[in-house]
Amino acid sequence: MKKIYIGFAFQHHKYSKGGYHHIKEYMEYDKVIDLQWEKEFYERTTGSIFFKIFRRLYILLLGHGTPLGIIRCVLLATFGKEQIFHFIYAENTYKWLHHFKGKRNKIVLTIHQPSSFFKDKPEWLQVFLKVDGIILMTKSDIEKFEKWTGRKNVYFIPHGIDCSFYTYDSLIQKKNSVLMVGNWLRDFILAKNVFVQLMANNPDIQINIVTNKTNFKYFEDLDLNLYSNITDEELKYLYQSSKVVFFPLIKYTANNAMLEAAACGDKIIVSLPSIPDDSYFSEKLVHYIDDEIDNVVKELDYSIKIDEYANSKNISDFVTDNYSWQIIGKKTESVFGEIYKYQ
Repeated sequence: MKKIYIGFAFQHHKYSKGGYHHIKEYMEYDKVIDLQWEKEFYERTTGSIFFKIFRRLYILLLGHGTPLGIIRCVLLATFGKEQIFHFIYAENTYKWLHHFKGKRNKIVLTIHQPSSFFKDKPEWLQVFLKVDGIILMTKSDIEKFEKWTGRKNVYFIPHGIDCSFYTYDSLIQKKNSVLMVGNWLRDFILAKNVFVQLMANNPDIQINIVTNKTNFKYFEDLDLNLYSNITDEELKYLYQSSKVVFFPLIKYTANNAMLEAAACGDKIIVSLPSIPDDSYFSEKLVHYIDDEIDNVVKELDYSIKIDEYANSKNISDFVTDNYSWQIIGKKTESVFGEIYKYQ
C-alpha cells in the first residue's frame, strides 16, 4: 500500500505550527502532492492585466479549485495500483478522481466541515457514495455520513497539535487578560457585545484578539488589542499568559486554537447555541455555556477573578495523551490499513 498526501496549508497556517497539513510530518507518505501554489494562484485576484487574463483562461479551461493537482492524481491512479489517495482538505480540493481510480486504488477524504455544509450539495452526496473512506473531525456527524456513503466507512480522528511546542509553563505569570483566537465559525457580534460589558465591569481588563484583519471591523471602536499574522512564539506567549481563553462559537467542529490553548494549560470558556455532546474535552476540563450575553459575561467575570486555574496541568497532559500529532498519525495509519484491507 502506497500512501499519497494531497493538500495545502491555509494562508494563516502556512508558516505556523498550526493547521492539519502538519500530519504529513508524522506519517510515512510515499508521495506528497502539494497544492499550495495552485490554490494561491486560483484565489489571487490582484495582478497585471496579463495575469488576470491568464487566470481567467485557466479557470475556463480547467475549472475551479486545484484541477492540475487532481490531474496528477488521475495519472498516478491510471498507471499505478495499491495506492491510497488522502485528501487532507477534501472540501477545498477534491473532484473527479473516483471516476478514474480503478479497482486497486483507494480514496480517503478528511472532512473538516460539519454535515450541514453538504446537505444541499447533491454533487457531494454522489462523491460520498464512490470514495472508500471518510475521516471526520467530530463524532456527531458519523451517522449522517454513513447514510450518505451507505457503508461503515466513516471514521472519527480528531485534529492534531504540536505538543512539543504548545506546552504548559507554570513559571509564566498570568496577566489580567482574556484571549480570543480564530476566524472560522466564530460569533464576532456576540464577542463584541460580551467584551463591551466585560470591560465596563472590569476597567483594568486586557482583551487580546488574534484573528484575520478582515475581522478587525467588529472591534474597531473598542479599546482592546487586535493581532494578525503573529509568530508562533508570540501566540504561545498570549496563551500562556492569559487568565482565560474565550471561544464564541457558532458551531463546534475541530478547533486548532482550542487544542493550542488547552495544551498551554489555559482555562477555556466556550459559548455555543447548544452544548456539544461530542466535544474533544469534557466539562471537567472546558466550561461550555449557552450564548446568552449576560451568562457569558458573568462566567468570564468570575473566571478572571480566580488567581490560579487548578486544572492547567491536567488539561495540558490530556491534550498530549490524546491529540498530539504522533497519536493522530498512528490512528490515521491504522484507518488506512483497515480501509485497504477490508473495503
